[in-house]
Amino acid sequence: MIILSDSKATKAAGAQLAQGLCTGQDSSLLITLQGPLGAGKTTFVKGFASALEVPSDQVTSPSFTLANVYQGRVQIVHLDLYRLSDDPQKAVSEFYDAGLDEYLTGVTLIEWPERLPLSFWPEERILVSLELTNEGKRALTLEGVNFTLSL
Repeated sequence: MIILSDSKATKAAGAQLAQGLCTGQDSSLLITLQGPLGAGKTTFVKGFASALEVPSDQVTSPSFTLANVYQGRVQIVHLDLYRLSDDPQKAVSEFYDAGLDEYLTGVTLIEWPERLPLSFWPEERILVSLELTNEGKRALTLEGVNFTLSL
């Protein structure tokens, strides 16, 4: 677990992950981001995207659009499943009905993946968990990554 002091540190963590993972033009990567509202998931994506040459101001939460696509050094897909049903089986149908499965190629970051059953997601993915601490900071946990962030 890494404690992030503010949004700048959250962006830096996202950028460092992108630099460590997206080394070529044809990167293929699935990252799921979990955490409560306001935990910094979109902020993390902003840092990740900026490391791949996407201007930070272009990265916005896709809460209402469900999907945003950013073009930088590689194409990045940013999904937000918050608006899908709380019922996991119904959410799977909504996911396919919205055509979101077509976005699961290349570099894809997904907020609120827990809307879908755990068995829906491939085992080969990176899980980013962000939690708010009592001190107003964020606790970051990474799973599926075989290197350490140095913040």
